[in-house]
Amino acid sequence: SCFEGCSQLETVQFQDCLIINNNAFKSCSLLKNVQIPKVQTIKNYAFSGTIISTIESNFLTEVGDYAFNEC
Repeated sequence: SCFEGCSQLETVQFQDCLIINNNAFKSCSLLKNVQIPKVQTIKNYAFSGTIISTIESNFLTEVGDYAFNEC
């Protein structure tokens, strides 16, 4: 939950990240742009409470429970 509740965060870009952990961006209420081309796993509630409209990832194989809850 390293960025949980960051109310001013709008864009996330990770070039070499493979896993987005539980609650990592939960309640980042302005987060709408996510570019994570190498991510394979998005864990539980990772982007819950954001306004993401699109997500870019080429290797995504696992999405946890409620990862995009309330988007």
